[in-house]
Amino acid sequence: MNHTLTIATWNVRRPLRPGDPCFDAIARKLRQLNADIWILTETHIDLSPDATYRAFESPQLPSHPQIKIRPEERTTMIWVRPDWDARAISTFADLPPNEVPPRTTLTYAVTSRATSPAACALVETPLGSLLIYGTVITWPNDLGPYGDDPTRKAGYADLQHESILAHREDWIRLRDTYSDTPLCVAGDLNTTLDGKRYPTKPCSDDLRKALSDNGMRHLTQSLDYAIDHICLSHRWAAHASDPYWWQTTYTDSPGNGPKPVSDHRGVSISITASGPL
Repeated sequence: MNHTLTIATWNVRRPLRPGDPCFDAIARKLRQLNADIWILTETHIDLSPDATYRAFESPQLPSHPQIKIRPEERTTMIWVRPDWDARAISTFADLPPNEVPPRTTLTYAVTSRATSPAACALVETPLGSLLIYGTVITWPNDLGPYGDDPTRKAGYADLQHESILAHREDWIRLRDTYSDTPLCVAGDLNTTLDGKRYPTKPCSDDLRKALSDNGMRHLTQSLDYAIDHICLSHRWAAHASDPYWWQTTYTDSPGNGPKPVSDHRGVSISITASGPL
């Protein structure tokens, strides 16, 4: 008898709170799609596919007068169905525990464990153990933690390049620590893998190599200009479906037309097998 496991990811663009029309439209879509594992990015701690799902989250970004981050926001949250065993795994364990000096701008630059954009969980699924690693690789024109300091500003895509390399090293660390456990990397990777080369060919090539070096296939490269991806170790990827891509809309007030809930589409894949992989 075959078993199917569905993994989905979506950058939901920092929704406000339950009761807000956009927030509620996203929540309805999560329930409708009914994935087994969700990786949500730029999200809210109360935005879950179901109240019973287990949550694993990236650190709360530190507050600063110049950073408009709400306490309920998280860069990444992983949601796992309640009947599966799962435990949190540290990300970027080789980095310093805290950032010095503290950041003054919103950024997903990888600089410390306390500001990690990633969350990771070891999940026991009916198809076997799987490491789920959700993250945001920073955008190409990110100026970094000290964007108000002209002496520290990075050039276009420099920090994205550094972020990809830092993620590569973290995936290698996990591969070496959990050598027999396949890895799923998903989230807003801010780089195409379909040959369109957004934002730059070097960054696209860096990400492809980082995935290849860690024995993963990117399953979403066929989607036109997609930057939200699901990537899987080869033995799981061989059993994966084609990706499913979606968007949903909401209306914020009577008389206004519907608008997208996010500037990103969500994407999911399903893995089907008769037994452990």
